[in-house]
Amino acid sequence: MRGQFAYTVVTEFTDAIAEDWGGKPFVDLQKGWQHVLNAYTEIDADRAVAAGASWGGYAINWIQGHPEYGFNFKALVCHDGVFDSTYNGYSTDELFFFNHEWGGRNNAVRPWEEKSKALSAKYSPSNFVNNWSTPQLLIHSSKDYRLPETEGIGAFHALQQRGIRSRLVIFPDENHWVLKHGNSLKWHYEVFRWFDEFVGKDGNF
Repeated sequence: MRGQFAYTVVTEFTDAIAEDWGGKPFVDLQKGWQHVLNAYTEIDADRAVAAGASWGGYAINWIQGHPEYGFNFKALVCHDGVFDSTYNGYSTDELFFFNHEWGGRNNAVRPWEEKSKALSAKYSPSNFVNNWSTPQLLIHSSKDYRLPETEGIGAFHALQQRGIRSRLVIFPDENHWVLKHGNSLKWHYEVFRWFDEFVGKDGNF
């Protein structure tokens, strides 16, 4: 998928989603999902769920606001994802990354500049909460300085105010990753329990 980093992938491919977070990657995802459904008939599309972390968490929040993509996932999980891109531009410890991705492909563009503001208006998940409808689990860590926990709290509040089944889990002693053994067990328990609630059969996911 465009935007994913690999040592064998040229920079142009990795940078293909700069200034286009909500665009080309979701063309790729829709094509990939349709291929999976066509190629693997044992997959039950009526029991499909999705989870993502970091940019993948952004993707989950973006999919929430765009039912026209037709994924029809029955439940979602967002781990440390972007909810409001403008806020991310001020709060992240990776200022250089935001300044590149949100309008500064060739020159750094800050979140208050017009180009960045226009891209955030177009591609920030927070601007499409009115379309959210899918049950969602939010997981965030208090020591995540890449994407502060208020991103997860904000998305959770949006879901709650819209009356959508949702749950927020905070790890106070973790960062952008969940690294401690006990916390990892808790993380997996929460994710599988969430999915089992919506697509499990006889208590089995």
